[in-house]
Amino acid sequence: MGQINYTFDPKNVYELKDLFDLLHRYYPGIPADYRKIGVPCSSDSEKDKEISKLKKEIEMHQKENEKNVARISELEQQLTEAKELSKIAEEDSERLSKQVSDMKAENDRLVSEYSEKEHKLNDELIAKLNSFKEEKEKDIASLQKQIAELVKKLAIYEPSLNGGTEEDKFFNIDGINLSETYDDSAPFIGKVNANGDAIFNFNNDKGQHQYYSQNPSKLEAFCEVSDSVDGANHIGLGEWGKGKYNRGLLVITTKAKIKLTRE
Repeated sequence: MGQINYTFDPKNVYELKDLFDLLHRYYPGIPADYRKIGVPCSSDSEKDKEISKLKKEIEMHQKENEKNVARISELEQQLTEAKELSKIAEEDSERLSKQVSDMKAENDRLVSEYSEKEHKLNDELIAKLNSFKEEKEKDIASLQKQIAELVKKLAIYEPSLNGGTEEDKFFNIDGINLSETYDDSAPFIGKVNANGDAIFNFNNDKGQHQYYSQNPSKLEAFCEVSDSVDGANHIGLGEWGKGKYNRGLLVITTKAKIKLTRE
């Protein structure tokens, strides 16, 4: 700014006004009216109010900024923690994924191993069943053969009677004949057809084996001894004898054959 060259008469009020007006132009802080020097300016008061208001707003903004800074710091901390948790979760996920993969591989291995063992055991079981079936078929065939042989033998021991047979009849010794009784422990048992034809033999089931094996003479009228041993205590059957039955009395026509054995 250039130097101001101005002369005035201090006693001239108008010139004083002009001077202040000129100064005010170059220095707005100097009032245009000299009479306002030292007097509080209403505009200054408004400025102070504005400044005070601005200061309060600045303080408010500073406090808000401090809160924001604290919040940002808190969010940054949370973000850091979240990143750490995300990293941990990612590591856990990778570890779990590997465990799942390992478990799946192990499961596939076990399934394959179990399937192989199952097929092997199934084959072994089928082979054993086939072998068992063959053995049982052989056993059945052998038993059937034995049964057929036993049937033949039984046919000798207990021949069939023409005209059918009745139920078992029991007989006691009555002289040289046999008389019917209801005592199932009688010494003889027999069967009779409708014509009175009869077969008989020693009561092998409930007869008195020891007594008659030691006293075979009691049976001489009815039986022939085809075989014997010393100290016999049991009577074994040979061939059935024959007779004629009439009204409870059995007349002997062919003697039965017995064996004196020891048990």
